Amino acid sequence: DSIILPQKKKEAVVSTQSTGEEKMIQTSHSVNQDETNQVPERRFILRSNLTLRYTNGHLQTVPVKCRIVLPTFYISVENVRFGSCLVGQMSQLPVRIVNPSASPMDWSARFEGDESEGCFCLEPSSGVFHAADSSLLSLSFTARTSTISTGKFIFTGSPGGRTVELRVEGIGTHDEVLQRIL
Repeated sequence: DSIILPQKKKEAVVSTQSTGEEKMIQTSHSVNQDETNQVPERRFILRSNLTLRYTNGHLQTVPVKCRIVLPTFYISVENVRFGSCLVGQMSQLPVRIVNPSASPMDWSARFEGDESEGCFCLEPSSGVFHAADSSLLSLSFTARTSTISTGKFIFTGSPGGRTVELRVEGIGTHDEVLQRIL
């Protein structure tokens, strides 16, 4: 118990629980989920009552309504094909990552795939978004052999745990004439 004196402010700590994969908010109070179509963010409304106990013993119940917005993001493309690239030479393409929601968030990306045929790189591979923010990323491919290379980058946002995949493909070649034509 703590006492809030007149003309003073006090921060209250509100905790929630995540059920793991569902990433749903668990609370003993009523929760209404409102997902919008225009902005793919999750919104939750929490309603409860706050009971204030004054030093004279009087109790006062105040209704409280909180709006929680979980951020989201998307990538400007789902698939990137580098086409034919000279073996040993790096090719770069831009990719944009966008946070259209009204909440800040952190994001990170990791690569999954076999890099024996070619190397895919993403810079930066993590970052912080402000609300309604975007970043331009540099995606590069360096062929190691004259065969096809494939893989995917898995982007994860926090809070919220949303994941998005970016599939990548590139082909190595030793033919400089063919590479210039493409």
